[in-house]
Amino acid sequence: MRPSMYVVKDRPGRSSYAARRWYASVCCFLLVYLIIISVILIIFALFSFFGDGISKGIAVFKLLLSILFAAVVAFAVVRKNARAMGIVMILMLVVAMVDIVNVFVSLLGKSNAGQAFFAILFSLVRIAYIIHLFFVANKYSLFFGLPKGTIANPTKVVPRLQFYNPLTKHSKLAPTLEQKMWKFCLTIAAFISYGNARLGCKNMNGEDVDWFAAIKLPPGVDERKGKSFVYFDSTQDGWEMSPEAIDSNKSAIGATINQIYGIDKMRTFTIAYNDDSPVKAVDSNRGHSKGVAAFDNDVGFWMVHSIPNFPPLKKYDYPKSGTRFAQSLLCLSLSTNALEDVGQYMRFAQVTPFLSNLPDSFKVVAPSLVDVVNKKSLSNSDTIFTTIRGLETLDGKRARGFSKHKKFGADLWYDFIAPNLKTPMAVETWRSGSGKDVGTKCGKKENVYDVNTVNILGKTFLNTNDHSKWGVSMNRDVPAVCIGDVNRQRSQYKRGGGAVCIEDVKLWETFHGSVGDYNGCRVRP
Repeated sequence: MRPSMYVVKDRPGRSSYAARRWYASVCCFLLVYLIIISVILIIFALFSFFGDGISKGIAVFKLLLSILFAAVVAFAVVRKNARAMGIVMILMLVVAMVDIVNVFVSLLGKSNAGQAFFAILFSLVRIAYIIHLFFVANKYSLFFGLPKGTIANPTKVVPRLQFYNPLTKHSKLAPTLEQKMWKFCLTIAAFISYGNARLGCKNMNGEDVDWFAAIKLPPGVDERKGKSFVYFDSTQDGWEMSPEAIDSNKSAIGATINQIYGIDKMRTFTIAYNDDSPVKAVDSNRGHSKGVAAFDNDVGFWMVHSIPNFPPLKKYDYPKSGTRFAQSLLCLSLSTNALEDVGQYMRFAQVTPFLSNLPDSFKVVAPSLVDVVNKKSLSNSDTIFTTIRGLETLDGKRARGFSKHKKFGADLWYDFIAPNLKTPMAVETWRSGSGKDVGTKCGKKENVYDVNTVNILGKTFLNTNDHSKWGVSMNRDVPAVCIGDVNRQRSQYKRGGGAVCIEDVKLWETFHGSVGDYNGCRVRP
């Protein structure tokens, strides 16, 4: 029998001819496997632009290939004559196992807090191996070539079957053809990763955070001319000035919103809605509502804010129009299981999406999102025009979303939020528009007071310089803070919109302490 080019010469007495052929077959299989995976990823990327109906089928196919790959590699490792595979085989087995776990998690659609950690860990291992390959490349060709200076025809060379293994005394042997095949396979594998950084709110260091609130300052009290903002999350006792300006993608707001760009369109739901969007004129018939959300199969974030013309359509930036006044933002990191509640909030509020991506799988998880992205709201037969959606962040912080349809025909704060929270509130919203102000209201329901001045970190500014929309309980026993998008003007009785409320003592103390002067109830003589 004529030996093929893969019949290799091993150390005497270590392996049979059949075993050597089997090793070579494994090498070829791995190469073919990785080529197939590469093609699948290319197809996956193409379909992310042209459709989303086969995402789950591709995920299943990748899962089956990963299982087959792991089985073959495991078989090689446990064989007595497979010691030559060494560390390379074990590493590739672990990489395959990580891929399997990640695909399983994606298919199950359940949150896994440790997924990001392990994805990063093995990404670092892969990066370290790539660095090693660059050093080797200075002396040897990685792509099946021969050492530099060799003129012989590589198809006539019969290399030895000795694999690079740093745990053995043979680790300094020159790379052979099989070693180069392994290096080529691992090089490809190093660029194939199913694990992504977790979608969610980001803090001032760009790290995952459960939730945060922020107030952008007006230019009159800001050295950055309206681009500074104060930040608060569950790890703090009070406001902190962000070291980064709001137009930086390294800021908490920029790092969070930057996640909606360059997404995997087959596995990620994204939406940006704004009644005053960066691409269309104001639609006064729809909700006065602003927000951004992004979710994968497991987790995501939802941010409500008050900023017009925000965020940009293609890449993160901050609009000049948003620098003139103070603005408010609230971000929640949520499980994808909460998406139906988020969708119902948006549906009642009649949000106006200007950027959206809704894969087929999310239409099953949250059917209301179909109406949201298609700008469909309540039907003519509906008689309930408000909704309260219970939410829970990834770390268990409870929140409530209060949303009203335009047919509600009343003030969001006095007629809906305060009575349900059962507490009087001080509310800061835009009062400099053309519509008539509602003003402080006191009566049978819970009192709602208009805020006149805001004091944050020693910086005081008037309501006339403030476009934010937030309210704080005036009762310490109900430590609620609400951030939304509806003003207290009569013209907005006929607009949809809402606010998200969190009960947190430290957050309440921070916002309550930020209330300067407010209009109280008139005392009758």
